[in-house]
Parts: sequence; structure tokens; C-alpha cells
Amino acid sequence: DGALMAEAARFAARAHRTQVRKNGEPYILHPIAVAEILAGYRLDTATLCTALLHDVAEDTAVGLKEISRQFGAEVTRLVDGVTKLTRLEL
Repeated sequence: DGALMAEAARFAARAHRTQVRKNGEPYILHPIAVAEILAGYRLDTATLCTALLHDVAEDTAVGLKEISRQFGAEVTRLVDGVTKLTRLEL
């Protein structure tokens, strides 16, 4: 669903609009790069939306409730799960 992925990209870009990386690049380039990598594996729409949104709940003022309203329960569960991956010890 290209329309849903485009909306996820716009939503993430708005959420990250004031954020930049240490090198000065807009932060949104990272989620887009992650989505591009996963698209190369031909993963589903929910996964690609999650790639675009994966840092929104953690790094912006936008919470999981807003993500759920916009993108549904499946994407929200995936975003929440990816956020928790940072707490794993490998």
C-alpha cells in the first residue's frame, strides 16, 4: 500500500522536522534508509511503515496513541517492539 507508506513517511518527517544528526543531516534520512533496506527484502507494508516510524515514539513528542490512530494496531505493536529492542543485551 504505497499510500500508507507515503503517509508514514510524511508523518515521520513532520515528527522529526526539527531533529538533525551530529553531522547536520536531517534525522529523517535514517528512517528512510532503514525502510529502503527492508524494501529490498520485499517486506510487507506494515514492516516498511514501522521502519519509517520506528524512532517517532522514542525520539519525538508523538506517542504510540497517535501512531495507533493514524496507522492501526499492527504498526503500533511493531513500532513498540522495535523501540524495546534497544533494551536488549546481545
